Amino acid sequence: MYADGWRPDGAGVDAKDAQVLKKVEMNWRKIAVIVIFVLQYVVIAMYPLLGGDSNLTFDFMIAIMLCTMMIVGFIGGMSPEKLGQTFAKGLGSMAFVAFVIGLAKVISLVLGNGNVIHTIVYVLTKPLLTLPRSVSSIGLTLIVSIINPLIPSATSKAAILVPIMKPVAEALGMQLNLAVVAYQMGDSFTNLLSPLLGWMIGSCAMADVPFAKWFRWVLPKVLILIALACVIVFLLTVTGWSGVI
Repeated sequence: MYADGWRPDGAGVDAKDAQVLKKVEMNWRKIAVIVIFVLQYVVIAMYPLLGGDSNLTFDFMIAIMLCTMMIVGFIGGMSPEKLGQTFAKGLGSMAFVAFVIGLAKVISLVLGNGNVIHTIVYVLTKPLLTLPRSVSSIGLTLIVSIINPLIPSATSKAAILVPIMKPVAEALGMQLNLAVVAYQMGDSFTNLLSPLLGWMIGSCAMADVPFAKWFRWVLPKVLILIALACVIVFLLTVTGWSGVI
């Protein structure tokens, strides 16, 4: 975003940004705020470890964050009215982000429930049966990498791909552990390219970075990582790796 005027060193920022970047002195209030802010994540992480209901983890997280927000606000010297106004302003700024995340989820559901993804997977995996095992393992990795941006949910992707990948791997005489590695390699890097992944689109919206610009910037990096993943899968295949120690 440098060409669009973003300067990490503060040079060339406008008056509004200059106020945000101004130097501040540390005091007990700021230190307390930092400590409480970090402790909230410790509490959230410990909740399931101490026997908390895993089904309530998300609700617990929201409750902890709301309590942290109020405590931090009062320590920072905010009045109840100021705290409420600031909280409402923050929610307002997230409205568009929430809309984008919801829209991405809707598109993903339409592709899944309409069996569009199933058709794509079938067409892509069928040619693998005619390829050598070493090449087909790379093909599995590439197929998952292609499908991954269209199915952001890992569980939904597994439900669709595993019933197809398993018989393909067995027909090719491929170790099932190797098929899992190919799946894991594919189900990773292309998340950074997915227009349907809520946190991906939401992050771009929050950072005010156009997705098209982000896509052009990250695409070469993702392609390099996919190429390295294919090399790893190929080496595991030709060396007869089974995953058994």
